[in-house]
Amino acid sequence: MKTRKIYWMLFLFVGLVFTSCSGDSLDSQSVITETSSSPNELDFWLVKNYVQTYNVDFKYRIDNRENNYSYSLTPVTYERGVAFAKILMHTWLKTYDEVKGQEFTQTYIPKNIVCIGSKQGNTVGEAEGGVKITFFNLNERINLDNLTVESLTGKTDTTGNGNEESASLKTAFHEFSHILHQNKALPEDFSLVSDKDYVGGDWDTFYKNPIDAWSKGIISKYAGSSPNEDFAEMIALYVTRGPAMWSAVLKKADQQTDKLLDALRLAGVTDATVLAKIEADRPSIKLTTKMSKIRSYLKNSWNIELDEMQAIFYRRVNELPEMDLTNLD
Repeated sequence: MKTRKIYWMLFLFVGLVFTSCSGDSLDSQSVITETSSSPNELDFWLVKNYVQTYNVDFKYRIDNRENNYSYSLTPVTYERGVAFAKILMHTWLKTYDEVKGQEFTQTYIPKNIVCIGSKQGNTVGEAEGGVKITFFNLNERINLDNLTVESLTGKTDTTGNGNEESASLKTAFHEFSHILHQNKALPEDFSLVSDKDYVGGDWDTFYKNPIDAWSKGIISKYAGSSPNEDFAEMIALYVTRGPAMWSAVLKKADQQTDKLLDALRLAGVTDATVLAKIEADRPSIKLTTKMSKIRSYLKNSWNIELDEMQAIFYRRVNELPEMDLTNLD
């Protein structure tokens, strides 16, 4: 009991430290009323496993200081808060621990994690300046009766329809990738590979489906907004969905180019210069060129092997269905 009192005092202290740095004032019109509550088992577990280990504040209760009042938000249920705290630590934090060591994770991981039970439009998660990540729709995504790996990593449909689905763990790796390039700049030539295909805020209308993006050598619709988002999307998709997804995207990306070359040959076009230029501009070449630059950047700047990180994550995420995510150990 004495240990629990110490943990709870530390929990309150850390909460004050994190919230006192915010310059936001409370909206008097908010329909959310903060209430004090007694610490529970999850609170004590979070102090030990998140605060003391990683200096991270994991918030599963609705907090006026952390949320946008333009949306009607529902808190994550206690049971799903327990499950997501364990999932995130096992597959995200511990992956970086294995790749680079706990000191690296503690140094660079966002210090404020906010969990929301309800949706905010189609947003899976959002980040603020590398210090905070908010995860939405956890009450739906964390299906305690039938938790699947795909529900956490999302899926990329490469069968022809071009449907794309995001998920919480893909979002986590995406946001952490931004922290890497914010601390150590990307090589300038990375953005030059697809410089004509970045469309800023128009990405969702310019790239109507993922196949539109792939055919330009862009890994996802959102990646078409900027080089930094392209970088983060490539790492997150490769790590969470694996080499098989990557190979399928490369194949699908070249379909339009293959059709164009076939049509030109049927039309009797034999100009070697013209055909060679189209071959050299294949979307798959752009994708593999950028991936090669990402691998070099991670290795040279951070001593991180991308395939090692992917393999560690794959092993860990596939351990989840066998784990007890309802009880705190």
